[in-house]
Amino acid sequence: MNAPSGNIQFRLQENGTWKYVLGYNVSSNYFHLRSTDTDGSGTDADIIRIPDGQTTVDGNTTFDINVFDDYDDAMVLYRAYSPEHRTVYESGKQILRENRQELINMGILNVYDDGWVGYNDQRMSALLAGGIYQTRFRVDEQQAEINKIKNKINELQTQITQLEEVK
Repeated sequence: MNAPSGNIQFRLQENGTWKYVLGYNVSSNYFHLRSTDTDGSGTDADIIRIPDGQTTVDGNTTFDINVFDDYDDAMVLYRAYSPEHRTVYESGKQILRENRQELINMGILNVYDDGWVGYNDQRMSALLAGGIYQTRFRVDEQQAEINKIKNKINELQTQITQLEEVK
């Protein structure tokens, strides 16, 4: 389909009322899927966007509210978690609320010119991978320290055994 001007839209309707629009916004240069009811109260909003020149999909932050470089990735994810006070689900929501700007700076969330904030799952994969690599590094460091302590204990036990044999 060619459209010489204006927004291209494919509307999905129910009983004559549109619920979703799949289209292209020519003024802002992005492809989108829009819903007429993103919050249960009839609020219109984009669910996904793909800007021109981008090969990844950005999803509205509410589409991922319950999930889980120069950043300490593991600490960003841990910061909102307190086992005494929150479930894992609640912690995921807190991460987005309390660390929103940091997640924007990291590219996990993307802010558009019109203020819409989209979730970038490709960057979330990088965040999680970074957390795994950083955790592995810390585990290896701690294991090396444990091995030093175990060797020192073994040396001391050997010395104690030798002293007892001398008596």
